[in-house]
Amino acid sequence: MQVRKDIRCAVVNNRVMPGGLSEEEKTELGRELWRLICEEGVNYFLTDMMPGTAMTAARMVLQFRAQFPYLALECIIPFERQAVKWNEKLREEYFDIIENCDRETMICRRFTVRCWETIDRYCSERSQFAVLQFPTDAGDRSASRFREYARVNGCSVIDIGRASNKTASNKTTKKKESGTV
Repeated sequence: MQVRKDIRCAVVNNRVMPGGLSEEEKTELGRELWRLICEEGVNYFLTDMMPGTAMTAARMVLQFRAQFPYLALECIIPFERQAVKWNEKLREEYFDIIENCDRETMICRRFTVRCWETIDRYCSERSQFAVLQFPTDAGDRSASRFREYARVNGCSVIDIGRASNKTASNKTTKKKESGTV
């Protein structure tokens, strides 16, 4: 019996995207996820469960299971009370995704400023690909930090949406095996 090796893709945005995603951005995200599944063989997705790109991608992965039942979804929860102050609709969506995922990983019990850094490290160490929607401002430390972790870990970064409207990668040929959080 042959065991299928996971090819992983992280989808992160580390913060709430004001106004959510436009229809054009959702279409672009869906096309990119589809491409990663069909052309790159991605079969395992990780998401930081922030509203915007990450939660939209999680919903799409759950929908893609109708055609690709082998897809796995890991929801990475930054801290236990992440969704407490969100509106009811967003909280329901959040918990529905978590209820239907394959694995949930909680990073911290309580919020700390290191939650996001730990998520970036966790995702980049475990993924061959990462889909990002960060502003490209030079002062954006979250994006810079994730890109640096991705570079060190050999994770190819794909920018979408507001960040660029084009795909850009820091491709490397081989990904090292990951450690623990």
